[in-house]
Amino acid sequence: MGRKIRLRVNTAMLGHAAGSVVEIDAKEDGSPAELFWRRRLRDATRADGDGCVTVLPDLARSGTLPESEAETASGSD
Repeated sequence: MGRKIRLRVNTAMLGHAAGSVVEIDAKEDGSPAELFWRRRLRDATRADGDGCVTVLPDLARSGTLPESEAETASGSD
């Protein structure tokens, strides 16, 4: 799986503190590969959702970061 999604965790969960950013694997259609994260996104985006996570834009693709910083931002550490 080459695709990744960056999420900001708004509510502490699964060992991640509120406010932390996680990078998770995504399927080819862009949805999270793991059921846990698919459910968190569904919870966050429902009309009465809890806002537990927020999808962050892909900075490397949006052109916000220079090419050299984009490699670091993509999680190749």
